[in-house]
Amino acid sequence: MQGHGAHRNSTYRLAETHSTPTVPSRFDTVYPALVKAAGHASNLTVLPPVGEGHCNFTPQQVGKAFDVLVVKADAH
Repeated sequence: MQGHGAHRNSTYRLAETHSTPTVPSRFDTVYPALVKAAGHASNLTVLPPVGEGHCNFTPQQVGKAFDVLVVKADAH
């Protein structure tokens, strides 16, 4: 993730989840660790994996994740 800078200068809120079964669970902590190391841990909310297949979220699952993001953003 050397070239990916979203975790470095993150002043926005992010809710992260995934549904890709081919991504090993050991990677679940990589992005949160990068965000924390950059001093922005409070800007990240990691949601449990939902759905099945690559980015195969239902509209309800997307809406629920967005609702969580709004609540977290309003709390700051």
